[in-house]
Amino acid sequence: MKWLWVSCAILIAILVGTMASGRYLQSLASSVGEQLQQAQTLAEAGDWSGARDKTSAARSTWQEKEVCIHITLRHSDINEVYKGFERVEACVRAEEYAEYAVANAELIAHLELINQSEMLDIENVL
Repeated sequence: MKWLWVSCAILIAILVGTMASGRYLQSLASSVGEQLQQAQTLAEAGDWSGARDKTSAARSTWQEKEVCIHITLRHSDINEVYKGFERVEACVRAEEYAEYAVANAELIAHLELINQSEMLDIENVL
């Protein structure tokens, strides 16, 4: 009977850890996504310096959590996010709005997809 309780405690700990990780990632992706949206608003208004600063802030927010990100996410997803940041930053430097808008939207969408794939729901369990 004792082993049953130990097993249940381990399963509950795994469930709580999974839920905490999902919430943490949701918060991070939301924060970075909001900063990228703000950067796009600035770029649309022609404030490329502000857009550059917001994009850098978004990247810094992502990099500050790098240890946790590397523990919880697949490295291929992490690499795609960094590639996305590189593309967005190149477009900001070139001040080419059309390409920037596409690259920024793709990066935001990729962050949302990562977030959805890490959430604890029936689609991800099956």
